[in-house]
Amino acid sequence: MTALTASTVPLAVRIRNDRTDQMITGWLHGGTRLQTSEQGGFLSASFVVDQKLGARSDIIKPYSRVYFYDKHSGDTVWEGDIAHPGRSMGDGGSLLEVTVEGGSQLEDWSGQRIFIDRDMQAWKLTSTTTIGTSADVAESRGGSGADALTLAFPNSFHVETNSRAEVRYDRIVEAGQYVGYINYGWDCGVTNGSWIIRCIATPPSTVVRTQTATTSGSGGSGVNLTGTDYQIPFLQMLWNSNPSSTGVTDVVWTSFTDVIVRARLHLADGSWKTTGYGDTVSAVDVISDLLGDVLASTFDGPNASLDAGDSIGISQLAYPEGVTPKKVLEDLMVFEPTCTYLVGPSNPVNNKYSLTWLSRTNTVRYEFIAWTDEYSASAQPVDQYNVAVTRYKSAIGVSKSVVSTQSIPEMVAMGRTRRIFQDLADDISNATNATQANAVILADHRFPQNGGRITLRRTVVDLWTGRRIQPYAIQPGYVARIVGVNPSVDALNNSPRNGSSLCRIVSVDYDADTHSADIGLDSEPWSMFKAIAKAKKPTVPARRQWL
Repeated sequence: MTALTASTVPLAVRIRNDRTDQMITGWLHGGTRLQTSEQGGFLSASFVVDQKLGARSDIIKPYSRVYFYDKHSGDTVWEGDIAHPGRSMGDGGSLLEVTVEGGSQLEDWSGQRIFIDRDMQAWKLTSTTTIGTSADVAESRGGSGADALTLAFPNSFHVETNSRAEVRYDRIVEAGQYVGYINYGWDCGVTNGSWIIRCIATPPSTVVRTQTATTSGSGGSGVNLTGTDYQIPFLQMLWNSNPSSTGVTDVVWTSFTDVIVRARLHLADGSWKTTGYGDTVSAVDVISDLLGDVLASTFDGPNASLDAGDSIGISQLAYPEGVTPKKVLEDLMVFEPTCTYLVGPSNPVNNKYSLTWLSRTNTVRYEFIAWTDEYSASAQPVDQYNVAVTRYKSAIGVSKSVVSTQSIPEMVAMGRTRRIFQDLADDISNATNATQANAVILADHRFPQNGGRITLRRTVVDLWTGRRIQPYAIQPGYVARIVGVNPSVDALNNSPRNGSSLCRIVSVDYDADTHSADIGLDSEPWSMFKAIAKAKKPTVPARRQWL
């Protein structure tokens, strides 16, 4: 960074670790680069430190916190943690090449996590179940065709008092969580007051729901279990009378349908969520749980900004094989396609990062000028589809699919059908989730892409705050008006051509050497290099780890 550039670019750099807390702006060799994205917020930054100016490698340490400040306002422009610095030699001597990771704390923790689970294959026979009884997952024996977990006794089977067919669900205890809610419906092949259909939660062993067997069955009746540290739920069919026999007809069975288990969740401030449990979970509830538990040491949960979005009820979200918070947030964006997550500056009181779950608005925040700000938009791909097919695995492990359609006038006019397929992998899902996945992918491919890039080297007005801001202060995820460009019709531009185009900012790449921000709009522009890269990808869609 030259003396002239250092004096004209209003950025200051600070480092904080267990050895020091100081400004290092004067040690920089060349300019800094900052990258932000509408998915994730802070992504990465880089700079080079000149050791002959006083920088010591034992001060520029891995995991040190680095802050980039606006010298005029004092606002934190960008923040992250140092990865392992590299070393090189320049004309003036030894240099340290420093890469700073933004939002990497979202991958610091990984493990099993259960939010809501309808997977009937997760229920297993217990060691105390009566030998000879069975548990299977198939269609309900009641004839409804619903997926069911069926407990059964054989014909002509001798039963003693408390003989039982019993299954248990261990995923929550394996994940180190507690049970928060359980619900199920059931149907029986026999009406007999001595046959008991019940749910038990432990520890301590507590009957939380009990009914007597009847061929009319029972619908769902959810039970809130947040008042006790229960970790394992059991389902039972129990003989509660004197020794007897099951008889010669195959009627002693219970089919449990739509079995739902929810873990007890945290609020964003770390306390327990004790109310508001039901048969679905919201994205805000999931993020609050992460902030209040596994992210509590690095993110400021109590002050997190969490928009409701479309308040979609998520019916299946379980990770028995392990997950990171970042992956959970990415999955939530599929349920809530109008929302995104942004890692932002830390709270100076506790040095914890901010996390925003943002409902993206279509209100214009910035205005750029095509002939002043170097706008470019190369050829856009044909990326529209009017049919979507999603494959998923049901609660009993059966592969199913859902087909959804939409009408695209220009394709209808030409009699054109384009079909896109997505695979929700082998994780358990359901028709509701699959339908939502279809809705998201069809919305993404409803209009042709209307993207491009613009290079900003001047200050612009933030129309929301009324302040004039530098290029590095442009926030991704918001809408900009490009003056001087007639729009293509899309979700943001459905009005007649008026000499300006609305685009959403998806990325900002700031370079201090040129004091410019390379801003991605809507999507990456189509180029020969991108076309070649896409052509090299497998034709079979990659398996999405969907829950």
